[in-house]
Amino acid sequence: PEQIAALKPDLVIMRGIATDPMGESLSQIGIPVLYLWMETPEYFMQDVENLGAVLGNPQRAEEIKSFYQTRLDRLAEGIADMSEGEKSRVLLLEYNDRSGEVAVRVPAKSWIQTVEVETAGGAPVWLESAEATDGWTVVNLEQIAVWDPDKIFLVIWYTLDPEEVLATLKADAKWGALKAVREDQLYGFPTDIFGWD
Repeated sequence: PEQIAALKPDLVIMRGIATDPMGESLSQIGIPVLYLWMETPEYFMQDVENLGAVLGNPQRAEEIKSFYQTRLDRLAEGIADMSEGEKSRVLLLEYNDRSGEVAVRVPAKSWIQTVEVETAGGAPVWLESAEATDGWTVVNLEQIAVWDPDKIFLVIWYTLDPEEVLATLKADAKWGALKAVREDQLYGFPTDIFGWD
């Protein structure tokens, strides 16, 4: 808090949905804190609105919200007549190798990544059997094999090379046994500095 206070900010923007120790400390020394969550569509829209308010540009916030909402509406219209049987069985995973340990995780039911799969017309395979949490849940390859999805989308950790990760998984015999990999339906989620999920 002392290092942040030395910068004399008018406002500190932090990730989260609840007050945390850093935010409490900043508030105690008179520095306001705005928390952004953006992990569900509802929070995303609210956070954009809040940013517009604190930055003095609510009109721009409404433009951004409208931009996203019109696209969501267009997607919903596009899949409105799709039956459950027509939907691809999709698995969206976060892939990382922190400290040299590979881990794959599925998002919570309410999180924006799950909503993205559903909004695009996919049937998320992990919702019934993955542990219900309010975040990401680690899963193993055995569980992935049980799901055996039609398509797999990987949100690849930002420090990793997506092409390298995909090539490694496609060359792995265990991953190669999965339907999505056999049928060339393993994709890296688009990314620039961070993943677009």
